[in-house]
Amino acid sequence: MNTRVAAFFLLLATTVGADFAFAVVDFETAPLGGPPTDDGLILAPFTDSGVQITFGFDEDNNGSVEPPATFEQAGTHQFEGMNIGFQGSNGTTTTADTADAGFGGQLGNWFLRGSTFGMPFGRFVIQYSSPFAVTAASGEIWDIDGQIPVGTFTEQYRVEAFDSANTSLGLILSPIGTLTSDFAPLDGRPWVFSFSGLSDIDRIDITFIGTKPSGIGLAFNNFYPTMAVPEPTTVALATFGCSALIVARRRVRRIE
Repeated sequence: MNTRVAAFFLLLATTVGADFAFAVVDFETAPLGGPPTDDGLILAPFTDSGVQITFGFDEDNNGSVEPPATFEQAGTHQFEGMNIGFQGSNGTTTTADTADAGFGGQLGNWFLRGSTFGMPFGRFVIQYSSPFAVTAASGEIWDIDGQIPVGTFTEQYRVEAFDSANTSLGLILSPIGTLTSDFAPLDGRPWVFSFSGLSDIDRIDITFIGTKPSGIGLAFNNFYPTMAVPEPTTVALATFGCSALIVARRRVRRIE
């Protein structure tokens, strides 16, 4: 092979596969556009550049994702009852779905919750359909706390990434949410998990592993997936490189 062409393909091998972020899923807009509906089910995938992401629950752990996740509007609303995501920084429904002071902008106006507040939810499943390798992801779980009597019942989450063969690619455990006083450190605040440098994420499972038997409120927000895709300039270079290789081979044959 012509040495210049060989050098080109070495350069190409080092440039293909740069990471690019899917637009953040902050739930401020419904999947098909427009504003979300409070307590509305998320029935369509979020889509960007051919990548689709769905959010749902496998409540009975039978391997089937049902029901879908639910939109929840931040802030306390009249007649909400138990249709809430979390109880707020004082542990009561009077400040339900309200971020702690200084965190309101990060929570935004909308986030995601399970179908029934307070009940075990099985697995929360984030599922990809992507023509590109998904190499990284991050997201927020809000209001990881405990329950009176102080320190007796806890909240904690297991976050695990899998490939399409159901092989575990990475595992992260959240802090253990306990009440050492009337408030916990993550009351009304986010805990951020982050995966990076993985081969190809097919889905992410979030499972409750705390000791609280009830009062479990999953509140999820600001999901960032990252794909390894070729840059447009790299694709153009690849086309040029293939043409150069063909020309180089033809020249060698003519000399022979």
